[in-house]
Amino acid sequence: MSVTFNNASVDLSSLYSDPSANALALFFNFASGRCYHAADPLLDQLQVNEPQKSWTGHSWVTVNRFGFETASLGTNWAVDSFVKTLDDKSSVLDIGAGYGAISKAAIKSGAKVVSNDLALEHLLWLRGQVDVEEKTRLYLNTGRFPDLDIAPESLTHISAHRVFHFLSGSELELGLANCFKWLKPGGMFLGVAMSATHVRFRDAFYPEYEQRKDSGGRWPGEWLDVATHLPEQLHALPDKLHVFTPDKLADEVTKAGFTIAQSNFISLKQFGKSDEGRDGKEAVGFIAFKVPDPAASTRV
Repeated sequence: MSVTFNNASVDLSSLYSDPSANALALFFNFASGRCYHAADPLLDQLQVNEPQKSWTGHSWVTVNRFGFETASLGTNWAVDSFVKTLDDKSSVLDIGAGYGAISKAAIKSGAKVVSNDLALEHLLWLRGQVDVEEKTRLYLNTGRFPDLDIAPESLTHISAHRVFHFLSGSELELGLANCFKWLKPGGMFLGVAMSATHVRFRDAFYPEYEQRKDSGGRWPGEWLDVATHLPEQLHALPDKLHVFTPDKLADEVTKAGFTIAQSNFISLKQFGKSDEGRDGKEAVGFIAFKVPDPAASTRV
């Protein structure tokens, strides 16, 4: 793999032999996919430029058309609820981390973190935002969710912020089952996805969503055509998105075995332009828990 950083081409292929896989295996007992210990000095040779701003100027654009970095503390009830529970006993998987806002907050709390994203560039940016000691608790993973090989019950927290709208229904079903398997009993799960009632396509798409739901379709939000409904964002998004209502997403999470603590809309007003008419229903999210099975303690 050859990637350009600071206008210079850097060959990253040698990294994929993964000299730090053993360290990662000792941490979470898994090392499949492309995993790097952030403290590895081999990564010091790679410098990445500051991310590109979005068309609104309020978020960063991903390098691989997987949307925008919109995870922010103090404006997102789900992220805030998640982060405030973290401490130095926490083991966190941040799926689709982007430029690492949630991963960084987790690291600052003292947690051990696997930050997962398909784009190594995003993860290298995150690595540059943490200090030397914090790097020892950070692992960079470029595997593709839901196909991550993670030891069962090895995590206390999982974040999947703005990931699910890139997945098909079958991929989401598998991903939720895997997250349930990976979390320890009592573990916390955060999910945020694009809303089917986003003001940009609510009038044009939501009636179709409702019709599909009423006809018995399990995945009524699969798929929204980006070129039709969000043309100005097509440069930063895949061609199709899977959108949800709070109830639909919460229902699927519950089917996977989780207990929902909170489910609602999430406002992304601050990331849009003032004339868009955003109403605070741009995203949907949940906080859920893997509630311990009371019968488990009595089993032989």
